[in-house]
Amino acid sequence: MNLSQRLTKALTPGWGLLSWLIAVLMVNFVLSSVIESRWANGLVDLTIVGIGGMVVGGLLTRWQSLPSMVAHLIGLITGMIWCILQINLDSRLTAFGDRFNELFIRLLVLIRHVKLGESSEDYYLFIFGGLMLAWLLGYASIWLLLRHQWSWRVVLLNGLVLMLNLTYASPKPKASFWAFLGAGLLLVVFETFRSRQRRWNAGALEQQEWLSLRFLWAGLVACVSLLILAALLPASITNAQLRLLGDRLSRPFNSIQRVLHLPGAGESVGAPRAAPNRANFANSSVTLGGARVATNRVVLEVKSTRAEYWRANAWDFYNGRGWENTTGTLAQSQLGTSTKRAALTSIGPDNTMIQIDNTAREPLTQTITLRQARGDQQLPAATTPLTWSVPVLVQNTYIKTPGGEEPIPNFTDSSIYFNQGDATEGMTYTVVSLISVADKQSLRESSTDYPAWTQRYLQLPENPEMRQIAALTRQILAAQDARNPYDKAAVIEQYLRSMPYDDQIPSPPADVDPIANFLFNLKRGYCDYFAGSMVLMLRSQGIPARWVQGYATGEFDPELGAYVVRDTIAHSWPEVYFTGYGWQRFEPTPAGYVTVPRRPELPPNIAANSEEDDIGPNGGIVNTAPVQPDFEALQELRDELANQTPAPTPPPNVLLPDEDLAPVPASSPLLRWLLILVALAALIAASVWLFVQREIHGLRPASRAYALVGQLAQWAGYPQPAERTPSEYAEQLGKHMPSQRNALRKLSDAYTSEKYSRVSKIDPHEIRNTARPINQRLARRAFRRTGRTLVEYLGRQRQRWRSRSSQQDD
Repeated sequence: MNLSQRLTKALTPGWGLLSWLIAVLMVNFVLSSVIESRWANGLVDLTIVGIGGMVVGGLLTRWQSLPSMVAHLIGLITGMIWCILQINLDSRLTAFGDRFNELFIRLLVLIRHVKLGESSEDYYLFIFGGLMLAWLLGYASIWLLLRHQWSWRVVLLNGLVLMLNLTYASPKPKASFWAFLGAGLLLVVFETFRSRQRRWNAGALEQQEWLSLRFLWAGLVACVSLLILAALLPASITNAQLRLLGDRLSRPFNSIQRVLHLPGAGESVGAPRAAPNRANFANSSVTLGGARVATNRVVLEVKSTRAEYWRANAWDFYNGRGWENTTGTLAQSQLGTSTKRAALTSIGPDNTMIQIDNTAREPLTQTITLRQARGDQQLPAATTPLTWSVPVLVQNTYIKTPGGEEPIPNFTDSSIYFNQGDATEGMTYTVVSLISVADKQSLRESSTDYPAWTQRYLQLPENPEMRQIAALTRQILAAQDARNPYDKAAVIEQYLRSMPYDDQIPSPPADVDPIANFLFNLKRGYCDYFAGSMVLMLRSQGIPARWVQGYATGEFDPELGAYVVRDTIAHSWPEVYFTGYGWQRFEPTPAGYVTVPRRPELPPNIAANSEEDDIGPNGGIVNTAPVQPDFEALQELRDELANQTPAPTPPPNVLLPDEDLAPVPASSPLLRWLLILVALAALIAASVWLFVQREIHGLRPASRAYALVGQLAQWAGYPQPAERTPSEYAEQLGKHMPSQRNALRKLSDAYTSEKYSRVSKIDPHEIRNTARPINQRLARRAFRRTGRTLVEYLGRQRQRWRSRSSQQDD
């Protein structure tokens, strides 16, 4: 055996070493996506555990005499031992038996809570379950691949895990998805070759040298080509489509989540449990995307004596792609708790949330009814809540006292209000909020000596786009000579409202900051972009601001005596911090459903008050001192709310009407789709040409022409039976193509003469001219046959879809 043969034998997989390596890569990419999703800190060892399961599974598959059930039992026990050793339990639990007993006791406690219908959470059990799933994924993948040669099932199994993770993960690990897709395609290609190779070996067929590596290289090229083509496809998906898909995928998961209290993506174990819904805001991060479409379903009904925005959550950290809420993480660090849930502040119906900045604020009572179940358990309310009629959990930061006593909750720095129970459809709760009545002059003259806790609301990512945004902001403010924080906010608000509102914008490029793309390229968008731009522009000038999500006011229904809030007005807006006056809402979005805050120019009664003492930042304001409301009176007001009639919603104070703006043509995807179709057609044509050339490569002229005719005839639906001679096959084709009967006879005679005659004089040019009209006729028939097959297939799929839809409607 020479060196070349030895290398060929070594590199040609025997029991599937190369398949095992490709499968390891594929499983590794799936588990890496779970790690990148940051479900919990203890899942960083998923890849190690998953590869361990593949090693054990690979060894057990080699033991052919071992029954499958015994092998699975050995694999399961080995995996449990490995996973228990990987968990970072108490350092005093060094023995395996002690660690096993600890987890077993925790499991019994969990089972007891489930039987009693109570929610429960356990960080270590969650980590153990995640590690065991990783082990089982690796073990099952290699077992199905090496024992049963089910490559497609292995890819589908891993793809299912990956898609479930991508459905709930935030941020979504896109790189892992593309890497998995490439590895999965390569595995299918190679396993297809291995199955063919087994047939060749069984038939004692001679194979070319290095055939396996050539096939693998060709498969790699094909996979990369498909990935490039897929990357060119449009990536924008409407919110309505995402909601529909999310609803269907989340039903089984959320039914378990409600019982076991599993965490949401992007946060540690311990976040409030969820239930399936449509009205949902993520708790950890939001990525700015493309077109936005919402349903028309009613979300809330709010009884209130004043039209306000109903805030759900607030975001502080901008990562260059979207927003993150770090309030829970900061509170966890300040209190030293093990989970973010443990750092939430519990507020009962009789408790009051003391607000630090309550100058120029008035109490407002709202009674809110949920018309959709909220899986995020968030309870929207007007800004700066004071009291709640239901027990809530508040996500807020804390202020450390100089004496080192227990930190004090800073409710002015609150981001989310969670219901302590399920936020089900039909739930009604009452909130008393402190609403700002500050005037413009007072805000202009407010102190810029901001408290230390507001520093995180000045955060900006370190990238060149932020410097461009800062330069644009300075230019705008200089043109209007804006010098104090309020005037700067008002100028930026007016500048942004001069841009068109468009909720069907394309997704931002992957390598471009979405806010910078909005300000400098698109110059049109919807609330997420207007609000985010204003927050970043203010921060670039040293003014604390945050990005807030919730709902606009809604439409007042006289019969209900309430504001009806629909999903179509789910909204985001900026809040700007003013010392002593707290968070103040601004409205940079020029949409028809918004209301611009109306503030008086001067404090009340200042024109009629000539006393010098009444002139100043707080001169003449009715509520200049911190508000100390009479909570008994507020309770009476809340009880009497049902008999009150809310004021109608004020019309939007649009600074620049949409109809006066220069029209911006919407970008059409026609050219992009045309290029994609042309590229796809070219790829298909090139693949067909390469396939044909491979089949006829090295043949003599008549054999080449006859083989090409036979291939086209097969695609046209006229395959050559094995028992037919070339002459008989030519006669058979002649019945379908009478005009080409003589040409077919001439071609079959030339092929027979070239194949079996020692003396054969064939003119290659004549052969090509003879075969050309035959090939053209067969190619047209093959094309028409393919089109008919595709139309019939689509018709069958349409009928199946209609029958399923009718069954669902019934």
